[in-house]
Amino acid sequence: MNKRIGLVLASIHEGASIRLWRSVLSSVDLLSDSVVVFPGGRLNYKEQDEYLRNNIYSLETKENFDGIINWSSSLTGELTAEEVCSIIRSTEVPVISIGLPVEGSPSVTFDAYEGMYNEVEHFITKHKLRRIAFLRGPNSHASAESRYCAYEDCLKKYNIPINNDLISSPHHWAQGREALREIINERGLVPGIDFDALICASDLMLSGALRYLEEINVEVPGTLKVAGFNDSDNNKIMKVAPTTVRMPVVGMSHVAVEILNQIFNDPATMVEDVILPAELVIRHSCGCDHSFGATEPAGKELENKENFISWIRSLTQDQISYSEVKAFIDYAFEASKLNRESDFVKFRDRFLFFVRRFLESGGELYDLLDVYKCFFDTFNFPKDFSLFFSSELMPSMIETYSRYQAEVSYKQSVMSNKVNALKNKLLSIRSNVDLGNTLRSDLPKLGIKQCYLVFANYGEGISHLETGFDRQLNPISPQNFPAHLLLPEVLSANISKGAYVLLPLTYDKEYLGYLLVDVTEQRDEQFLEDLRATISSTLKGISLLEAANRAKDVAEKAERASSDFFDSISDGLKEPLQQMKQILSTSDIQNKKDLLNHLLKAEHLLDLCYTEKGQIELKKKLISPTPFFKDIALKLGINALIPDSLPAIYADPEKVTQVSEILYQLASEDNDVIDIEVSIKPSGLSVLLSSDSWNPMQEKDDAALSLAEKIVVLHSGTFHFKEHGIAICYPWPSLSSEITQNIGIGYTLYIKKNESSTIPDVVRTLPQVLYVTENDLADEFEIPDNVTRIAWDYGDKRERESVVLNLLKNHQRSKSMPFLCFNVESSSLDLWSTLKAGTHDSIEGVILVLGTPIDGLSKLKAFGSFLLVKSEEELLNYSKTPAMIILNSSSYDIVLQIRKEKRFSKVPVLMVKDHFNENEIEKIAQLPNLIISNSSLCDSDEFISRLIGIFGGNGILPPLTGALVKKAIGYINKKATYQISRWQLAEYVNISEDYLTRIFKKDMGLSPWDYLNRYRVQLATEMLTQTGSTINEVASATGFQDQAYFCRVFKKIKGVSPGQVRNRN
Repeated sequence: MNKRIGLVLASIHEGASIRLWRSVLSSVDLLSDSVVVFPGGRLNYKEQDEYLRNNIYSLETKENFDGIINWSSSLTGELTAEEVCSIIRSTEVPVISIGLPVEGSPSVTFDAYEGMYNEVEHFITKHKLRRIAFLRGPNSHASAESRYCAYEDCLKKYNIPINNDLISSPHHWAQGREALREIINERGLVPGIDFDALICASDLMLSGALRYLEEINVEVPGTLKVAGFNDSDNNKIMKVAPTTVRMPVVGMSHVAVEILNQIFNDPATMVEDVILPAELVIRHSCGCDHSFGATEPAGKELENKENFISWIRSLTQDQISYSEVKAFIDYAFEASKLNRESDFVKFRDRFLFFVRRFLESGGELYDLLDVYKCFFDTFNFPKDFSLFFSSELMPSMIETYSRYQAEVSYKQSVMSNKVNALKNKLLSIRSNVDLGNTLRSDLPKLGIKQCYLVFANYGEGISHLETGFDRQLNPISPQNFPAHLLLPEVLSANISKGAYVLLPLTYDKEYLGYLLVDVTEQRDEQFLEDLRATISSTLKGISLLEAANRAKDVAEKAERASSDFFDSISDGLKEPLQQMKQILSTSDIQNKKDLLNHLLKAEHLLDLCYTEKGQIELKKKLISPTPFFKDIALKLGINALIPDSLPAIYADPEKVTQVSEILYQLASEDNDVIDIEVSIKPSGLSVLLSSDSWNPMQEKDDAALSLAEKIVVLHSGTFHFKEHGIAICYPWPSLSSEITQNIGIGYTLYIKKNESSTIPDVVRTLPQVLYVTENDLADEFEIPDNVTRIAWDYGDKRERESVVLNLLKNHQRSKSMPFLCFNVESSSLDLWSTLKAGTHDSIEGVILVLGTPIDGLSKLKAFGSFLLVKSEEELLNYSKTPAMIILNSSSYDIVLQIRKEKRFSKVPVLMVKDHFNENEIEKIAQLPNLIISNSSLCDSDEFISRLIGIFGGNGILPPLTGALVKKAIGYINKKATYQISRWQLAEYVNISEDYLTRIFKKDMGLSPWDYLNRYRVQLATEMLTQTGSTINEVASATGFQDQAYFCRVFKKIKGVSPGQVRNRN
């Protein structure tokens, strides 16, 4: 006939829909016709964005189909039955409605009222029950309302009062648990006492109710007898075989196809609506032991051979053929007259073959047991035959069932593995081309012989076929086509025969399109649903990646443009500005002060640009505040109120000075006296710069003031406007190098050398101070709970200072507390490294060095005596456990050998090389307690502080995290001569920029970008000393944007200009 039929239903993988769509396909001659299944969701149903799937219903057009079978009752989501009917009536092609009568279209329905009435009546008459609770289905569903009416009418017939407390409010089909909780929890009714039976409007509701009954330990059917409606495939997973009403899904499917064929043959034919009966299926959940309620009615019902055949077929929803069942029943009747043992064996074999076919046709074990019982009740078998039944036939039947289930489980497992492999592959795809190739290579192995991926909303009235393949596995070229068609016209013939499913693709409140797949040989509903969901996720991932790549391109261009702009301003303008300042400072020009102020403002504006770009990296050092701020006051010529002894802060001296100069510049415009007052607060070092005639609020928007505030915030400090000044607070450092919070509460623990030690006067200005001697703390180390900061006089040398210091450093609380350290000189190291290097007993072991000594690492001698070893063999033969091992320009093989030695297993290893390659890093990346560094880093104060921190317990990152840092170093070594953006480096390591910066700085002591600049300067130094390239050529060859920027970075790191390095050489 060559007709194309559309099958419309909400889904194909839930409840009765599984049986319905399969039954429709089995009723159509797929060798001449085709069926396209539309699982487009319930209409306008908002939960889980199901309404987005409705978009595929727009393809139910006369251009695509000759006729439609619509399971109308499954579509009632947020719409009423009448609204659904009005939509169906608007379809241009013949429509057969299943489950819902539609005016003007033939319909096939079932008598839900009669089916539910019979079920309620069974409980009343057979089990003598009168207190029957009822869980109502959706009130927008016509069949659900019919079932509820039948329940009430049956109760009325038997004069049982309607008790509304036993009736739930209308609930969705999947809310059986919630409906039952309403009756039990909200109304306080007790199962088995206030009601003896529970009838649910659907099996899905019954499934949820049973789970809740199990939770509250209610036995079924002992305490409570239950029943459902539909006899869906989901019943197989219930722990008790459910009594239910069988929706004649198979029958309705067959009839709908027959009616549609009649219309195809004679469009003018008048077709009457068909109503099929709904059969009551009795099982164990209602308390019955027999499908007919008892043995006696079963015998009467099955005396007729045709009745017996019909009953067996009904147990499989007529999926087992009449001829198969009749052949077996005829044989059984004849076999009952036999009495020889050989006949028994022959009968067993025939019976087990029938059991196998029964199970393959969808029959269940509990139905099979009923069939078994009826052989005894219906056939008059000889006594010997009956004994054979009980001794051999039953065990053989159970074994057959077990083998069948094992086979099904195995096939499902194999299929599941294949599906999971495909899903994993799909989710890793990053382009539509790769997606098409994967679908074409993998789907045929899973039974999908054709596939077409279509994007919707490609333009006004346009859809886009992106990829796919036909039955010959030929790839399909991308092409646009009218949106009202399923496929481009040239491909329409490809789907003229066979079975297809149109899978709607949606993701995150967006309809993407659809995937049309050939399911002639593959009808695994769950696989198709998984495929739909996975393809949707894959497409969204591809889309997001493409958008991210576009954004990256834009961002990278913007970054380059921004960098070029700011760098050209800074490097092209800042140097002459500085030169002009120098000239003006020695000039007698009349307006010299005004010009200097303007130049400073320009300089501040440039620095503010750098802070906005995040390009200002603080070069923190330990600062002794008293001499530092006295020098500033002297330089600026301002009054200073600064105590003789102040605790050290960890800050960038250049930036702190710049902040002071900015505030001075703004305050001095009024030519009044300027004061700077420095004091200690619980939260940090307080610096107040003020003038009686200065109102800083009037200059709040000044670029210079904004720059000063940002610098302070970069130090994790605070910046407050006062009536005549600015108050700044720099936080106290900690022994762990972590930024301390500005904690203003709690006590300060001051550690004295002994009871007679002098205490700095400023300590007494703190609100709450506890005092403890060094010996007391060392002997019985305890930090009181109310202590939130530590104070210590470094100048007061102690015998047990190292003991106390180590105790404080290794204590969970004290190591991260604010540490007020008095009388410590300024240092390029952090607080812990400075204190540790200055303690009397700081040398704790031997540092083995393989290779040439590295000058920059000489500061480590305070923590261990250097022992140079001449060879790898000498190193491996060293019999003691060193404090650290330093490898200069060694191969990665020695690192592997060191880690194999038990005495070296926990020793920190520093591997230094001029250059690393990817292969080296890949082999050593995940080795524990290993830091790798280019030689360019060894003169960095930040890196030295990091190494000193290792001696104090600041351990090396765990191997997996450390591997990310090493991978980043490898990328820097490989790509340093190119323009590298922050996101490129982070993407290569496959982590966020923030996380990379955090772990890199923790492991190496400085940021990846500082590391990159140092490595580039190393490369540039090699070129300056080994080649005749110009400075501009060197800058370009080593990854710098221009010569001016290169010279500035070079001088900052090396302390001299590139030209001076070349001249020295």
